[in-house]
Amino acid sequence: MESNPSRASSYSFSGRLKNSHISEHIAYLLEHFNRYSGQHISINDIDSVFGFTDRYCSLYGGRSFNAYEPARIQITDDEISWMYDVGIGLKIALSAPKVSRKEYLACRTYLDRYYRKGNTLIITNDRFAEWIREDYPDYLIEASVIRNTDSQEAIKSAAQIYDYIVVPIILNDDSNFLGNIEEKKKIRLFVNAECSYNCPSRICYSVQSNINKRKKTTEEFKCSVGLVPRTQVDAERDWENWYFDIDAYIQMGFRSFKVLTPKFYSSLVYDSMKLSSNTETDHLAVLT
Repeated sequence: MESNPSRASSYSFSGRLKNSHISEHIAYLLEHFNRYSGQHISINDIDSVFGFTDRYCSLYGGRSFNAYEPARIQITDDEISWMYDVGIGLKIALSAPKVSRKEYLACRTYLDRYYRKGNTLIITNDRFAEWIREDYPDYLIEASVIRNTDSQEAIKSAAQIYDYIVVPIILNDDSNFLGNIEEKKKIRLFVNAECSYNCPSRICYSVQSNINKRKKTTEEFKCSVGLVPRTQVDAERDWENWYFDIDAYIQMGFRSFKVLTPKFYSSLVYDSMKLSSNTETDHLAVLT
């Protein structure tokens, strides 16, 4: 199912919040991951990078499409070519919660553009996933964390449609739940967390989708912080530099993982890594 079936474990890295070429972005994420996770992986362990491309699609989800500086924020064609050259697939977040047949058909040109083996679509809507399965059989389909697949029955049902399923991050701390999952090969676990770890509402997702569909403006963005009480999380965790126990997940039988971009990410990080050269060769030296 992966572009490199020989990988013992595979990782999908976030392409969000990049502020330079995707090769530098991945180099930073790798350095941060290897420093704080207790693992040591290389670019060969990365099967995909997820996010938006610099071309608009109304079905984008999870974040707002930045139409003002798409080449800097989103993943460009040049960067996708680089990813393909080093064996990394493109994973596009088309996780709009509601998708009509009309909206799907309007995005067919977009879907055609990135259609190739090894590329993945992140989807929330089951009907949309079924349309993709029928019309684009070579796309891998990943059930978004937004789908909230949070029970054993829901996982079994989703496994009939999706190649991979991302369960809510808070379940990472429920070893009994994880241990009882039968389709572990289809599960992709986040290995670090952000605000969605304990968010009880996630109203931002539907609002972001409406912004991407041009039904709302960015000024109408809403977040549940201050509106809905949240459960307490471990204040001792350094969430910026903290990763779940990946070795424990591997021992359970999980092999597919997802890595978020740390929130503090900035150009200062590149300076600390001395990624000052614009040559691809220097970027690859960090990646290997």
